[in-house]
Amino acid sequence: MTDFRQQPEAAKKAGSDTSFAAGEWMGSAMENDPEGGCLVTKQVDRQTAVMLYANKCEAFSVNIYNQGLEFRSEC
Repeated sequence: MTDFRQQPEAAKKAGSDTSFAAGEWMGSAMENDPEGGCLVTKQVDRQTAVMLYANKCEAFSVNIYNQGLEFRSEC
């Protein structure tokens, strides 16, 4: 799975002018994304974050990250 958190943090550190905030949501344009995508994140609690990605091609994805979740396959 792609860790989408890396690019907005890198953009913020580089002083990118694409960073923005809307209430508790933080976002920025994704660097080097050929579809011109943007990622916004919200920290829900200490372990959970919600990430939304959307691009100019009208594609989007929703990701939920929780430090305590563990998926197991018992096949």
